[in-house]
Amino acid sequence: MKKKLLLMVPVIICCGIGSSLKAQRLSDLPKAEREAKLLEIAREVYQRDRFKAFYREYGEPFITELVFPYDNNDPESISYGARKGDIMYKVHFPYDRTKEVMEAEYAAVVTIYDKTGEALRILLGNNYIIILKKIKEKEK
Repeated sequence: MKKKLLLMVPVIICCGIGSSLKAQRLSDLPKAEREAKLLEIAREVYQRDRFKAFYREYGEPFITELVFPYDNNDPESISYGARKGDIMYKVHFPYDRTKEVMEAEYAAVVTIYDKTGEALRILLGNNYIIILKKIKEKEK
């Protein structure tokens, strides 16, 4: 009996590790949970101190999905390491066009990588693009 129990423990641990690794992709989460997580990540980025002057949230943000079209081997790219078929999510924050005018049709768009759940960049409504990886490197 003890031998069986000792053999079952590593199997259970391996199963747990495998399922937790699989759940690291946002696309593996149920749709409602994934969308809530994406909104949480995007809002955290958009509400950072450096973007507070740009923050607007009129109406509901919406999410679009982009399938990456090629393998990205350019170390200078924000999506370095992405492979053809990988998923990127974009969380769009609309603004009230009756109250203000911006160059873009959004107040902000946050791009999030499916594999890591990391926000890669934020595009602000004035067409200003901020690469979040570069900010991280400067803060180190």
